[in-house]
Amino acid sequence: MRMNFINSTNHNQFFLSFFVLLFFSFLPLSLILGNLAININIVLIDLSLILYSVLLNDWKWTKTKLFKSLILIQIYLIFSSVYSIIFKIDHQYVYEGLYRSVGFIKYVIMVFSFSILDKLKIPLDFIIKIWSIIVVITIFDVFFEKIFGHNVFGFVSPDGSRIISFFKDEMVVGAFLLFFGLTATTYFIDQKNPKKIYKIFFNILIVLLPAAILISGERSNFIKAFIIFSILLTFIPEEKFFINKKKSLLGIFFGLILLFNFNESIRFKQTEFFSRIITSKNENSKNLLENIRYFAHYDVAWSIFKDNPLIGIGSKNFRWECHNEKYFKVDLKFTKMRCSTHPHQIHFDLLSEQGIIGYILILGILLNYTFRKLFYAYKNIEIFKFSISLYILTYLMPLLPSGSMFSTFSGSSLWIMLSLLYYLHEVKKDGNLSKNI
Repeated sequence: MRMNFINSTNHNQFFLSFFVLLFFSFLPLSLILGNLAININIVLIDLSLILYSVLLNDWKWTKTKLFKSLILIQIYLIFSSVYSIIFKIDHQYVYEGLYRSVGFIKYVIMVFSFSILDKLKIPLDFIIKIWSIIVVITIFDVFFEKIFGHNVFGFVSPDGSRIISFFKDEMVVGAFLLFFGLTATTYFIDQKNPKKIYKIFFNILIVLLPAAILISGERSNFIKAFIIFSILLTFIPEEKFFINKKKSLLGIFFGLILLFNFNESIRFKQTEFFSRIITSKNENSKNLLENIRYFAHYDVAWSIFKDNPLIGIGSKNFRWECHNEKYFKVDLKFTKMRCSTHPHQIHFDLLSEQGIIGYILILGILLNYTFRKLFYAYKNIEIFKFSISLYILTYLMPLLPSGSMFSTFSGSSLWIMLSLLYYLHEVKKDGNLSKNI
């Protein structure tokens, strides 16, 4: 009785395709709505891939090297959490880290989920168009809030130097725009002969997107955006630009300089990091960063790592271990504020919670895969693939403040991008992605 469900009736195929299309198109909105919506959406996408695989007995994705590598990460995370429960951690939320480690499977499956689009013949073009509309609306809202002091729904930022847009009390719109905006900017221009409307869209967005991230007040995401777009603009061929490429680059650069210099709040937000270093009166070179609150997170994470160098303290346990009195340092200015849900930097996060073994394992797998795809895209001048690879590498940059790769909002962006990268290289191998537009 196990019939080919997808091909048995057009009716069944239509409904499965409709819901899969809805789930993928809804991804940006789910990030705006919050953690519950993100998790539900990812689980629904995962279930769609599993349902398809069961009904057609198609499990090829589970036999790939990347899947086996990610499962190895999953096993290590569970081992680290169980080890911490038995030997290290003693608090009432002792099992939370284990739940997160087990729950990592949703990201493992997510990485291979875009392949179902190809199986169901759902064009990625339509999904990226929906993402692009949401990105454009969000960019407009960022500028609207900067001018009027509130977004179009009346949301007001609790920090006057930061923009919240549709995220209410979460100041992550810059991260959101960098994530989805990058795909919207580079996808449709990645054709041999892009339509005029796509060239116009690309040339407008290549200016507005970095500007919106700049005025969002998210310094770390603007630095990442600046790095990504600086590399992209030198990589993208001349014929993709309406105006001379050099003139376009100079125009964008001077535009950002003007925006930076003629708006006091933007200038203050982007320079306060250096001001805090300059105003430090501590002669100890290490404590030149004493006026930066994140440094207290980094310091305690490093101390936790030194006490647990091999395996770390397990997922989601930094938030509890940091309260230990032995990590209180009288000579560190923000030592009383050293605790948070995570260290706000991926490398310190991995070292403190997963130890050197987990650090090498996780970063080794991600960097090896991404660098190989980056060089391939560079060699073949594939803009979209190149931009996705760049995003993942800047996501993994050291020192810059960042979220956790296992958290809901920040983690989702990494694993969705890895999913796109896998889809583009292993499933949709032809360079002309938008041929069906």
